[in-house]
Amino acid sequence: LIRYLVSGYVNGKVLDTLSEHANALASSAVASLEDEADQLSHFPFLSSLNDPVFTVPKHHVPATKLNTITKSNLGQCVSKYDLLVWFEISELEPTGEYIPAIVDHSAGMPCHGTYLLHQGIQRRITVTLIHEKGSELHWKDVRELVVGRIRNKAEVDDSAADAVLSLNIISAKNIKSSHNTNRTFYRFEAVWDSSLHNSLLLNRVTPYGEKIYMTLSAYLELDHCIQPAIITKDVCMVFYSRDAKISPPRSLRNLFGSGYSKTPDCNRVTGIYELSLCKMSDSGSPGMQRRRRKVLDTSVAYVRGEENLAGWRPRGDSLILEHQWELEKLEQLHE
Repeated sequence: LIRYLVSGYVNGKVLDTLSEHANALASSAVASLEDEADQLSHFPFLSSLNDPVFTVPKHHVPATKLNTITKSNLGQCVSKYDLLVWFEISELEPTGEYIPAIVDHSAGMPCHGTYLLHQGIQRRITVTLIHEKGSELHWKDVRELVVGRIRNKAEVDDSAADAVLSLNIISAKNIKSSHNTNRTFYRFEAVWDSSLHNSLLLNRVTPYGEKIYMTLSAYLELDHCIQPAIITKDVCMVFYSRDAKISPPRSLRNLFGSGYSKTPDCNRVTGIYELSLCKMSDSGSPGMQRRRRKVLDTSVAYVRGEENLAGWRPRGDSLILEHQWELEKLEQLHE
């Protein structure tokens, strides 16, 4: 693809370098995704697909306002939906408006990006869910948006599990789209004060070459669902000084135009999930356990002590059927 697109703009040596770099990046990405494929977390209502792009972080941030969520016994799957989720971090501008921060997509990995943030500025986190319209899927409310596990490496360890903060949800609503009426757009926004984490990684300018990682978990309530859906995303950030002028790094996209970095699509990180709506299994009720209990056929099997019954053998289910028939006959006589 690189050779086809830029063959008329650069010479052969630079072209070979770009092709080798892209090939090496793709190979390392596939290898890392295959290594982590068997370690992905699975939730009752939110599971990941086998496609490498459909990835779920290994550890979600536990909710602080909800009861402990346990994996329920799921029955038949009613329907499945593909969710496209946009994550944006907005910063307060001198005009008083919150503008989405620039995201560095130079790594080229799908569903990844690095937020370029300013130190000491008020921020908001905006999450937008997009999916095909369906009769079973209706978002009712956002129960909680939790952020935590602040760290300076991509892996999650127990040392980063204490810095958990529940954000204040200021708006949650469905958005009407004039471009696509067959899809549902559900957006909610929360205030994020990074100083409340009391983390040195968030309260300083990020050193050169270092990145800050944080895990975000949203608990959303759906109609006719007893447990909320959990959407979890690992975000990568770099903090600059308050007055720094930030511009996105140049990439191959800039060879074909200078307007790409100004489009709103580049100022967000994308996540792709699969939402499964399943019926609850009623195997836990005493009646269902009794009906599913294995019945011993004593007309054939030996029961200890039956020799004392002098040859008497138990009857089968015909006894119950005859009893029901007798009750119906008495009811008819009574009428």
